[in-house]
Amino acid sequence: MKVFIGSSAEAKELGILDDVASWLEDLGHNPMRWDDPSVFVGGMNIFDRLVQIAQSVDAAVPCLSG
Repeated sequence: MKVFIGSSAEAKELGILDDVASWLEDLGHNPMRWDDPSVFVGGMNIFDRLVQIAQSVDAAVPCLSG
């Protein structure tokens, strides 16, 4: 299963993004991290890219912290 992982900057700094990606890999899934340079290429419309991503993944996990 291909899973998009989005996160806040704080969640990334706290390692939550890394933890979730590792957990998904351990379960046999293919995580697609928002911070992967190939996911959002410069000059790309972010909303349009999110729509493309939504159509190409099986699930999405938002990682937020307060």
